[in-house]
Amino acid sequence: MNRRFALIAFALVFALSLGQPARAGDVATDGAKRKPYRRALVVAGGGIAPALVLGMIEGARHRGWNPDIVITTCGSSIGAAIANSYPGDGQAIAFAKSKAFHDLLSQVTVATPQLLTVQARMDALRDFVGVPQIFNEFLIHMPSQTYFLPRKTFNTNGPTRFLMLAAKAEFGPSSVGVRGAKPDYTQVYFTDPETARYLEGASSPIRKLFPKSYVRRDTIVRGDVRPEDAARASVSDPVLINPGRIDGDYYFTGAVDLIPIETARLLADEILVTHPSTLFADYEDRVIEKSFGFGQNMRMFGAIQAQDVKWIDTYNQAKTSFSPAPQYLTLSLQNKIPKDAAAFARGIQRQYDFGYDRVQEALDVQPGSVVNVRSHLRRPINPRLWYGFNCENAYVWKTVHNPYCTNDNWNGCNRRTEAATCVVIR
Repeated sequence: MNRRFALIAFALVFALSLGQPARAGDVATDGAKRKPYRRALVVAGGGIAPALVLGMIEGARHRGWNPDIVITTCGSSIGAAIANSYPGDGQAIAFAKSKAFHDLLSQVTVATPQLLTVQARMDALRDFVGVPQIFNEFLIHMPSQTYFLPRKTFNTNGPTRFLMLAAKAEFGPSSVGVRGAKPDYTQVYFTDPETARYLEGASSPIRKLFPKSYVRRDTIVRGDVRPEDAARASVSDPVLINPGRIDGDYYFTGAVDLIPIETARLLADEILVTHPSTLFADYEDRVIEKSFGFGQNMRMFGAIQAQDVKWIDTYNQAKTSFSPAPQYLTLSLQNKIPKDAAAFARGIQRQYDFGYDRVQEALDVQPGSVVNVRSHLRRPINPRLWYGFNCENAYVWKTVHNPYCTNDNWNGCNRRTEAATCVVIR
């Protein structure tokens, strides 16, 4: 029983990683089109740990690696919205530790507290076909359209620009339960108007990587959305958190492209990105696969093969998160956002320190033009999984019964019995 509920804990962690741009058309001396920025910091996910990205931004700056643009998905977008309004050293963390921000996060509640109910909903996704109930049934409730920051637009004057990812649902509640209906999403980039120009017409990397996914080829670029709305849209993991609303449309998580390295390559020459520290549990993979039509582990598998980036280790980051956690004695989900303002401030400081220390560690082992160093990763993905795949060592593989296998406990995924039909997914 505890093992089953432990999987839910992983799912909840998942719910919750200088200068002006060159003008369009500018070219470098070799005739190649210039990228608008030199350095991009990519923070993937993070759960309810808003100060993580604040620490990473300041840690990078204090090492002389100023991020020209910060790209965030899911929970890290909350911290990015704060940094967008408070660019000065110390201002952002001061706000994050404030009573005002504590009061705001205290509005986040556990909507489905009983673990047995959570288990039943996760189990129901196993064989579900069609549009899942992602509009009215969820585990965590977050308030919508709460404006708490002084800056109403994405910053264009400070040392750092910001870009947040989300997915716009091209369907609504009326599609749930309709026979033959499938989810349909458009990948969305929220940013400032100048940065938006460089993403106009960009194709979705997810559709290219997963042609059968529910993500459209075209993308939407919005330079007219308040950062709070963009962050709220980015954190809305389907099934786990109620969707965000902008202009009457439903928006879901930045986990539609959790580790957007391809997008970062369009914008910057140097990329510093958070490395996923653990595999995604079956429950996490199922949520994304049923919502977007591809496995999160498959997406991560492709992203970690990047050879042209600097990696930030995030192992044990979940211990600093305020994301809800299972309470086994009462078989319920426990809200981890401290009720006491002082305890909340200490927790925010721990998140900040974690991000600050880990980004400096990353830059210490990858100075200058050095990239793709993994010796500092506390739990690296085994390099032998990148090459010479077979059914014995494959990290992600498929059989005739299941196209997304990550372990031998999934339906039709036993490598021994399915060895003759095992085809490795690269």
